[in-house]
Amino acid sequence: MLTYYLSLAWQRAIKGPWITGLIVLTMAVGIAACMTALTVSRALSGEPLPGVSEHLYIASVDACADPTCSSSNRSKPSLLGLDDAREVVDKAPVRVAAAVAQAQVTLSTSDDQRGGVSERGLIAYGRPLALLGLPMRLGRGWTAAEEASAAPVMVIDVWLARQLFGQADVLGRTVTIGGHGFRVIGVSAPRTPRIQFLDVARNNDITGVAQHFYLPVTAALAAGIGPTDSGICAGGTSRKTFGSTMLAHCVWLNVWARVPDVSARDRYARWWRAFVIDHQHDGRYDNKTPGRLYRASRWTKLNNVVPPQVGMNTLIAFGLLALCMINVAGLLAARFLRRQGDIGVRRALGAPRQSIFAQHVIESLGLGLIAGLLGWPLTWLGLWIVRMQPVGYADRAHMHPATFAWLLGMAALVGVTVGIMPAWRMCLLSPALQIKRT
Repeated sequence: MLTYYLSLAWQRAIKGPWITGLIVLTMAVGIAACMTALTVSRALSGEPLPGVSEHLYIASVDACADPTCSSSNRSKPSLLGLDDAREVVDKAPVRVAAAVAQAQVTLSTSDDQRGGVSERGLIAYGRPLALLGLPMRLGRGWTAAEEASAAPVMVIDVWLARQLFGQADVLGRTVTIGGHGFRVIGVSAPRTPRIQFLDVARNNDITGVAQHFYLPVTAALAAGIGPTDSGICAGGTSRKTFGSTMLAHCVWLNVWARVPDVSARDRYARWWRAFVIDHQHDGRYDNKTPGRLYRASRWTKLNNVVPPQVGMNTLIAFGLLALCMINVAGLLAARFLRRQGDIGVRRALGAPRQSIFAQHVIESLGLGLIAGLLGWPLTWLGLWIVRMQPVGYADRAHMHPATFAWLLGMAALVGVTVGIMPAWRMCLLSPALQIKRT
């Protein structure tokens, strides 16, 4: 029967090519608009680091009670000074925690003829590699003793190792930063988060950027290497000196912790609230903001890492698809009603309603699948247009193999949905009246 219904649908398409083409094009435009918006939304949604970030929590508080502190970047305060960050990492009831800040430096080797490469990384206190779930390819992270003694050691990822040395096995080699040598003690696997989350309050990036090196904060500061932004400082506006190490009166580190389950999170939350209250009583923290913990995905939403227009564009695309479906349903109804005589004869000869219904739904499904095939290049065109726009997420607008399966699935769903009502209407018509009109 399926072959017979498809044959009937093909014959009808040949007899009315213009209306068939209009139906297919209308569905294809709506499907392509939806797939374009969904592809961009999917690239920017979910966990920043799948499998890891769902267990990461940032400690939030306004740690600068001085009235001269700058008010910029304090709507979602999370920055701590170095001494407080050390205390939280060392004393909090969690196994893995780290205080981190982004840095961008020029790295070179003794035989580098290019003058070095400028890359982003983290200066950190604690265990940043374990925090981010970075697998080590070679070597290890730094120890507490090395951190306390400001030993000039560092960890780099495989990508940076190959950029600097042309190979991944670089343990024991020296990397020069700002005239100071750092010994490579570990090489990690490269990893790029889906969206930015580590330093969102002071970073304009939307899509995630890889951190190619990791430095102990004590060694970095001793070598004159500071964060890209020194955060919020007492005595005036927020310092913007690139790489400044004049941080004694600044809050500039974010403290993240890896919490395995709900009970551990609750223990950490209670400890953090008590820690904040003690410091508020001492007058060191602002009394208006209580201490809170935020999961990584929640933190990105609070800081609007993904622009609101991404969700708005998706709603608009679905609205366009709904409008297209309404128009297609009307076109299909007109197309089907032109066959009243044929349907009346079939019903009079004993064809049940379910057969008539199945015939028209299958025809609509076939038109939907053709629209899906046409929607493939239209979706590619839509994503190309997005990539041409001056937006931070433009480079994520790429077609993936899974997109085609999603597109055909949506096309089939749209085809069946728009065909149900017109097909049901054909089943309700009286066979006698249909034959009489014929």
